[in-house]
Amino acid sequence: MYSIDDKLLNSELRRLREAGTSSDYGEPSGIALLNDMLSRSTDQDDRYRIYQYLVSELTLQGDLAGALEWARKRFLEFKDIASQGAVARTLLELARNSEALSEFELAFRAAVKTLMNPLIFSRSRTR
Repeated sequence: MYSIDDKLLNSELRRLREAGTSSDYGEPSGIALLNDMLSRSTDQDDRYRIYQYLVSELTLQGDLAGALEWARKRFLEFKDIASQGAVARTLLELARNSEALSEFELAFRAAVKTLMNPLIFSRSRTR
């Protein structure tokens, strides 16, 4: 299990971004680092966070198509509302407004369905 140190990882990603370094495969070094971390991680919480970092880092570097690809991969792996919202947000940043609206609507419906499920609601109230 990775124990991700957010402060250290953010600092390293910033350093790599500012240096403009690339991996042997031509991708930015920060993306290569995150890909390596993701491929080695088996902890679901860490994987979720690494996906978030990948989407953010690609967005910061202006690679919105890459950010969308990773947002979709995260949603496929986790099937959660926040991941679907990340897909929608990235589509919106790509000016693919109708697709973004559809994704936001699906995420909203999933959230409402979750909130309206009495079993889920009653369990969350007892925690």
